[in-house]
Amino acid sequence: MGHSTATVLVVDDELIDSTVMRRALEMVGHVVFEADSYDTALQAFDAHEDVELVVADVSLPSKDGIELARALLRKKPTLKFLFTSGWIGSEIMRSSGIPELDRYFLAKPFRPDDLIAAVRRILDSSESFSIPDVAGDAASSGA
Repeated sequence: MGHSTATVLVVDDELIDSTVMRRALEMVGHVVFEADSYDTALQAFDAHEDVELVVADVSLPSKDGIELARALLRKKPTLKFLFTSGWIGSEIMRSSGIPELDRYFLAKPFRPDDLIAAVRRILDSSESFSIPDVAGDAASSGA
């Protein structure tokens, strides 16, 4: 049982990377919205509640892709993620406690076919995505 198409939010502060990802995903039928920062990603997500997958650069201005994932998972716990990075790599994800990091990470530069395959694999997976302390953040700040 696979997804033929999905609504995807691509978040990358490099316009060329964002454009390449959008075009590749649209070529195979996905509906794609773009954002270039943590704040614009939150706005785009709020405007398009049918987003099923977020493809986010780990390194974003102000707050990073991991912080974005935490914020979006609070809004929609069933959301799926694919992280990309050209220089930070998967170490950041490992230090954030994200399980099976290679499954959720695609190193830049990558070919459009690699992106399409990774997106398909994540969308077809029944596994839910989680980051430690997503639910605990609000509880730990309380009395």
